[in-house]
Amino acid sequence: MTFMPDLGLLRRVLRSGFIAAVIAVALAAWPALAGSDGKIADARKALQNGDGIGAEVALREALRQGASAHDVAALMGEAALLQEDVQQARKWLEPEDFAVPDRGTGFQMLGRLEIEQGNLPQAGAAFDKALRYMPRSSQLWVDIARLRYRGGEQLQAINASEYALALDPKDPAALVMRGQLIRDSVGPVASLPLFASAVVQAPEDLSALYEYAATLGEIGRAKTMLLVARRMVQIDGRDPRAYWLQAILATRGGHYDLARRLLMRTGDAYAEEPAGLMLTGVLELKAGNLASARKAAETLVRLQPDNDEARNLLAHILSADGAWAEITRRFGKTALQGEVSPYLRMLVARSYEAQNDRANAAPLLDAMMHDMPSNRATFTAFEQNVPLSVLEGRWRDNPNAGDRFMPYVRALIADGNPAHAVMIGAQLTRDFPGSANVHILAGDANMAAGRPGVALAHYSKAAKVHLSSYLLDRMVIAAMAEDRADLAEVMLARYVVQHPLDGNAAMALARLVGEGGDWKRALALARHALRQPATAQAPAALAFAADAELKAGDKVVALQNTAHAYALAPQNGVAIRSYAAALKVAGKGQDAASLLAKARAISG
Repeated sequence: MTFMPDLGLLRRVLRSGFIAAVIAVALAAWPALAGSDGKIADARKALQNGDGIGAEVALREALRQGASAHDVAALMGEAALLQEDVQQARKWLEPEDFAVPDRGTGFQMLGRLEIEQGNLPQAGAAFDKALRYMPRSSQLWVDIARLRYRGGEQLQAINASEYALALDPKDPAALVMRGQLIRDSVGPVASLPLFASAVVQAPEDLSALYEYAATLGEIGRAKTMLLVARRMVQIDGRDPRAYWLQAILATRGGHYDLARRLLMRTGDAYAEEPAGLMLTGVLELKAGNLASARKAAETLVRLQPDNDEARNLLAHILSADGAWAEITRRFGKTALQGEVSPYLRMLVARSYEAQNDRANAAPLLDAMMHDMPSNRATFTAFEQNVPLSVLEGRWRDNPNAGDRFMPYVRALIADGNPAHAVMIGAQLTRDFPGSANVHILAGDANMAAGRPGVALAHYSKAAKVHLSSYLLDRMVIAAMAEDRADLAEVMLARYVVQHPLDGNAAMALARLVGEGGDWKRALALARHALRQPATAQAPAALAFAADAELKAGDKVVALQNTAHAYALAPQNGVAIRSYAAALKVAGKGQDAASLLAKARAISG
């Protein structure tokens, strides 16, 4: 049956004055509606370019031309987030009233807002909603990866970042995120191509440029790093990250006044950040402002009590001020622990010597000659300054809070109760299987309980997230405890390739290689290590390098290195004997005999 319109009825309707008025109003409104659509399109382009202000201007004009709040809510929220206006962003995003084409974006922006304000469960719920509308958005999966990482699900974050990059191998945000995770887990050398690719895809993306430049700095490519930092200034002279990078470069080059000026140009962007406090402490120290330097270092140690570099800086500042008693009071116990840095151990030993306390200086001076991971026979956990009973009470109140279980388990280990620590660690790894910190804690508990194989398995899982020098030390100790020197050598070698400026790792590898009989390779590694600032003044490194030089037949360099080691640790028996051996080979037997007599007197 074919439908036939009633033409007479249609003519009567069209002659109606009411219908004519409606049509007239619609026709009058049409230009405004078309104009609002154009402004919304302009806003989308501005958002793609990261221009939150331009997007907001276009969207407000769209509202003036007849668009509804529903039409622009998601885009307004994104524009507000780009301008870091969280209140305005919440006003537009929280009602969840988004136009159909922008629903996925709206929920994604809501998730970003919740992350910004620390509401991680709410962020997860928003991203779940966003996934219904755009399940294959690489940028959404980048956001999910960031959420998982921040929420302690680091292993799951890695999976999300891999999926984001698989969805769009050219997405700059996905490339940067994957690069950051690769840099943490494998090393800066492996991550550099990802950051370079991100820069190729988005040459004016400041985040991509920053990560690229920072990674170049980590592997010692200072000139290229400077070029990238200056390019960032050209793009946006207000971005503090470009000046921060240049301040780091200036500090490494010894241009401290320039570094101070560059740091001032960052404003307050890094004032409360650990890296900013570290740089401030160094620059104030170089300027002779010991009070300001100490204030920055004290704050940093309070924020990161287990940070070797922070403790080294504070101890160095105190030594420059002649505060020997303060150094031994604060770091005396820490200096005896297995994983403490050689530099801190040396400063504490000298502080005891300055106070004529030979009894406490002696064990530290001896330990200084064995400060390499491959030589550490025992594992030591950091002690806690709070009574165990207090930490236990806090833990029982909230056993899944990181700031409760972390210090409690450490205290159990230090108190000689590793069995209980192992039990709690096992439960934590079941509750938080993707947390690197939890796996490190479980590894520490098992290591203290005499189970290095289990400990190494936990450390290896943590290393998939972040292989720090601190974690590498633990992995090497566990491997050596399992009589796996071959595995320890492989782990150290991979790390040294990825972190060419880490002198401690290079020297540890040199020691292992030398113990295996390959003195030619050991010597090359030792020479490389002595070119790095962290190792150039380490007595153990100098003594080992001298031993390798003697085996290679270079008597002159061996004598120089042993003399330097002896100057740094004149009361250390190993340093004395090493120097004496080099003197004897150099034909100075009488001087060698005098030194050996001193060594015998010291050893009793």
